[in-house]
Formats: sequence, C-alpha cells, structure tokens
Amino acid sequence: MKLLFLLLLLLPTSRLFAEPSNTVLYLINEPVTLFEKGLKSFNNMVARTDQFSELLQEPSTFGDYDIEKNRITINGNAYQDYKTLKNNLPKDTCKKLIERTKVNLGYEKDGSSSVLTNMYGVAQRFRPQGFTKSDEPQSLESDLASIITIKFEVRLSQNNSAPYKTAVECTSDLRSSKIYFSET
Repeated sequence: MKLLFLLLLLLPTSRLFAEPSNTVLYLINEPVTLFEKGLKSFNNMVARTDQFSELLQEPSTFGDYDIEKNRITINGNAYQDYKTLKNNLPKDTCKKLIERTKVNLGYEKDGSSSVLTNMYGVAQRFRPQGFTKSDEPQSLESDLASIITIKFEVRLSQNNSAPYKTAVECTSDLRSSKIYFSET
C-alpha cells in the first residue's frame, strides 16, 4: 500500500520528454532574413476603414518577390458590396485601395515622398527592430521603393457570396502617379 502511495505521488512529477522532429529542428535552425521579414509585413496591411465602406471585409494583401525581375509586388484582393455599385464603381474602389496602400507605406497618393517616408517608409519594414545596423545602405528606402508594384483585384458577386468574379484589376508602381486598370 505504501509503495502504491509513493508511486502515485511520483507519477505527476515525472515528465516525458520528446525530441523535436527533424523537420522542426530544420525550421528552428533556419534564420529569418530581414528581406523575409519585410515581405511578411505587407500581409493584410490595408485595414477596412470608413473610406472603404463599400467593401464587404478587409482587403487581403501579401508581398511577393520575383527574383528574375527584381520586383516586389504587393498583391491585394477586395470584395465589393454589390449594392454599392451605383455610388462606387469598382475602378474607383481599386484606385482608392492603391492610394491607401501608398499612404500606408509613407508616401503620398501620387507616389511622391512625404514627411512620413523616413519614419514609416518601406525601409522601416526591412530593418531590424531595436537597433540600427551600421552597414545599412544609405539608399535603402529609395532602392526598395523603386522596385515595388502595388496590384489589386476588386471582385463582385450579385448575391455578395462566392463565387466572385474579378471586376477590375489595377496596378501602380509605388513611386508613380499612374494607375493602370484592366476591366474584365
């Protein structure tokens, strides 16, 4: 009886340890680069605000890098409420999304630098947090800004549920005032 009592006392204090799998060890040992950190920061960066009351939900965005073209593309999808078409054409919504993204990146709607560029510009998304690297290129902001394209698709459905069809696609380079539209 005493032995059973001692075993019951020791049982909760003993622990079983499992070693991480090879896959987990691989991921633990792979560092995240500043470039990957910066690309990830583009995910869901355009919040739904009163400016976008015509949208059914927050637009989704993600950053993608094309190594062959040396281009970063911020891709976005937005779903417009079909009932708002009389007052908000998908083309206008798409333009507002491009402009909002530029402002979120510290630039003016027309792509020119603003007083916020140094504080909230693209380079901030690619810098380490809590310290400054002494070997950072002085042209980091302008180099990154010059390779960024913003692209949105505004989608519609007559009953505001899947399946949605792309109504318009718009594209603009971050530092350009031109926005290109493709309607489907």
